Amino acid sequence: PMFAVLSGRCSRSLAAACAPDATDERRASMPGRIKKTFETLVVPFFTFQLLACVVEASSPALRLALQPRPPPSASFVGIDDPAFTLVDSDGAVIVETNAFNFWTPHLSWYLLALASWRLVLPVAAQMRPGAALALALALGVGVGTSNVGYAVGFFLKFGTVVGNFPYFLCGVLLCHDETYFWFRDVLGSKKVRGLGLVVTVGAICATYLSLKNGAMCFDAWQWEAWKSAPYGDYLFVDTTFPSGTGRWRLGNAIAAPVFRLANYIGSALVGAAFLAVLPRTEVRVVTNMGRKTMYGYLLHAPALLGALSAWGVFAKTSSEKGLTDGQWLGSGVCLPMLVTAVCMTSPVTNWFKWLCEPAFGGWLWREQEVETPRSDPGK
Repeated sequence: PMFAVLSGRCSRSLAAACAPDATDERRASMPGRIKKTFETLVVPFFTFQLLACVVEASSPALRLALQPRPPPSASFVGIDDPAFTLVDSDGAVIVETNAFNFWTPHLSWYLLALASWRLVLPVAAQMRPGAALALALALGVGVGTSNVGYAVGFFLKFGTVVGNFPYFLCGVLLCHDETYFWFRDVLGSKKVRGLGLVVTVGAICATYLSLKNGAMCFDAWQWEAWKSAPYGDYLFVDTTFPSGTGRWRLGNAIAAPVFRLANYIGSALVGAAFLAVLPRTEVRVVTNMGRKTMYGYLLHAPALLGALSAWGVFAKTSSEKGLTDGQWLGSGVCLPMLVTAVCMTSPVTNWFKWLCEPAFGGWLWREQEVETPRSDPGK
């Protein structure tokens, strides 16, 4: 959620250029902003999506390990379901070994989601902030009453895009400069920051204990809370059963969207507490890496998967013994943090700038014509 909020904060200039009271100078910057979105989001999405397809096609074991699946309680009808299985005249299953599904890898879906959010931002910028947020929340909560969350396989789940759109819009409309200074100054006292630390640590501990004791299934929780899968497939009623049957309960149908709304509110509170704990002074290393998060997002996956494969982590995970606590901490927490940090260093960003932030220039874009003011012949 906070990642989507910060993405919205970074998109405020686009919303300002589309606002009704935008200056002529801001409106004139719209073509350049559209080009920037295409170059930094759409093109890298297709590039890295194609690379991911090549990598997964070359390693069936890796493709199987990375394939996202719903919780066991889900009633999802997917590619492995008999309804989607191809059989020959004798009833034998036909396995398509040469199939190349562009939408199977799901590592770069956020780029296309962010591009979609920015696509509708000009419309949201014309609305009153309260009305735009209320509409986004209504869509985020209501989309879970249908099967729109399944979309095509598991890649770009439209329910996930719509479900996280309120966070993005919150960053656009609420995280303005006054909010930043309020967080920095008003919430900068030791008392408030101490309270934020308690809330953050408490949320982490509660989640960890719930997962460890089996009181909460993280997959079920996130599918119900963030990914907009049909309500009830995981925590509540199965909506595939029509109303009036024994499996359908009106109370559960009401509890499901209330649960979703509570997650929106809870994530906002925990996110605000987390932001309150952050240091107020500039941490040069963190600030420099913060300007290069696109490189960390795009490059960490192939680098991390290569390191894990080289160290035999996948083989150990699939064995009977599995990973020890130390191996899990090293390969699941420390190594990803290290790899991502390295991907955001200056040498790496200089090497891969052409891939992560391509600039097409004049060979693709037409030059924008600048209108010169005409002199008044009557003067």
